[in-house]
Amino acid sequence: MNNVSDEAGEIKPSSFFIFLFTFILLTGKVYNKQTFGVWGEVMKISVSKLPGIGQKISFKTSEENLLVIIVHHTGKRELYFFEDADGDEADFAMDLTPDETRELAAQLLGATYQPVDVEKMRIFKSQIIVDYITLKEKSTLAFKTIEESDIRNKTGATIIGIVHGEDVIAIPEADTTLKPGDVLMSVGKDEQIAALTELCKGEE
Repeated sequence: MNNVSDEAGEIKPSSFFIFLFTFILLTGKVYNKQTFGVWGEVMKISVSKLPGIGQKISFKTSEENLLVIIVHHTGKRELYFFEDADGDEADFAMDLTPDETRELAAQLLGATYQPVDVEKMRIFKSQIIVDYITLKEKSTLAFKTIEESDIRNKTGATIIGIVHGEDVIAIPEADTTLKPGDVLMSVGKDEQIAALTELCKGEE
């Protein structure tokens, strides 16, 4: 691993990124939505909650690459790399168990990791479900973006994936358009999933 400072004793941009990435990978915490300008390098970070699962943290680099970390309450991490930040499918993806996360962090920084509380996890598992819901043509959600559909506020459920024919969109963005026939991978409480199912049916 490269040294964390150059000959002048200043932190290198690459080392700053390693530190930031490792901190977020381990803790799953970003205190604010921020844009980090680091010695001419700009990295945009956005965060969105995934109820019952954890949260999604996206890093967009100045080279228009996108790195997405899905931080689960269980300690599991999912990593997705998009060479094109606007791409629908990841060029590379991998899952990390809590032990693998600690090992990766140790190789990067030698940092430590705090696991999730077991009792809290038991409560999450008993209350949260994941379901696959087909969007019907008569639904008011058809041909609207996720943002326009306002699904989260209307139902409380969250879309975490979309199956469109043979294509799969993992963690869709807010401007993703919902089309009839799409299968929405959704997460929420039982009544929230039921409400979303009704919205997806439309008028019979």
